[in-house]
Amino acid sequence: MWGYALRRLLVTIPLVVIVACLTFGLVYLMPGDPAATIAGDGATAADIAKISHELGFDRSFFVQFGDWMASAVQGDLGNSFMFNVPVLDLLGQRFGVTASIVVVGLVFSVLIGIPAGLVAGLRPGSVTDRVVTFITTLGISIPAFWLAMLLIGLFAISLGMFNATGYTPISKGVGPWFYSMILPGAAVAATSAADIARQTRSSVATVVGMDHVRTSRAMGLRTRSINLRHVLRNSGVPVVTVAGLQVERLIGAAVVVELLFAMPGIGDLTLNAVLSQDIPTIQGVVILIATVVILVNLLVDMSYAWINPRLRKAVNR
Repeated sequence: MWGYALRRLLVTIPLVVIVACLTFGLVYLMPGDPAATIAGDGATAADIAKISHELGFDRSFFVQFGDWMASAVQGDLGNSFMFNVPVLDLLGQRFGVTASIVVVGLVFSVLIGIPAGLVAGLRPGSVTDRVVTFITTLGISIPAFWLAMLLIGLFAISLGMFNATGYTPISKGVGPWFYSMILPGAAVAATSAADIARQTRSSVATVVGMDHVRTSRAMGLRTRSINLRHVLRNSGVPVVTVAGLQVERLIGAAVVVELLFAMPGIGDLTLNAVLSQDIPTIQGVVILIATVVILVNLLVDMSYAWINPRLRKAVNR
């Protein structure tokens, strides 16, 4: 099992390197002159040339890429042009906000999507199934930013139940932190919950009609035991796959939603970095998100062996 995990982890290293190469190349092709942006509107050509030389922009592409990769391998992504601090420190400060939205959104998605899909899948064609199908179709159709504006208008402005903006770090208490995460977490969770519910419903409806489930019922086993041990577990692999893919969707939604809630996360950092042509920060954000997605996919692959014993035997060979 651990050998399989190690092999999968080693495979991810080339992926991160490829992402780094593509990121550096695309950022290098960005229009505009970062040195001129840093120098300001009143800078002379000599000032711009001096800054360009100090930052290494006057060197060839391959020399710049080689120096950057050599530093990145050692954990140094350079300094932010905007804040003049190491990019890793900046990402560490901002990533907690985005990660909080993603984690809360994923928890909401799983807690809502799996039970809804299970209830619908156990009674295919019923009124409950049709209602769940309608709601999930509606949930998939609603953009996260639009739902976020509705939630702010209703629960923050009209009812005053939540704050419209701001973020409370978890260091100040789990309760205040979770309270500040409810609206943004719900906004990003709607589409993911609907997707998980649809996949769960499809998988459960397929497993319910299988011979071993009918045999278990004929033997007189309790319905709850059948649903948990046979139906839900045998439906787990596709559901876990879809749940893992939601992390990518949640990250994309979170970087937009956090701007509406005025939260100092990766979205705000990325927007300002692009506007100011902060190349090291842009590269750091892209590599960070790519690494998180790759690691989540690795965890999803590993979970298959826990859900399905046959896969566990194949992995241990």
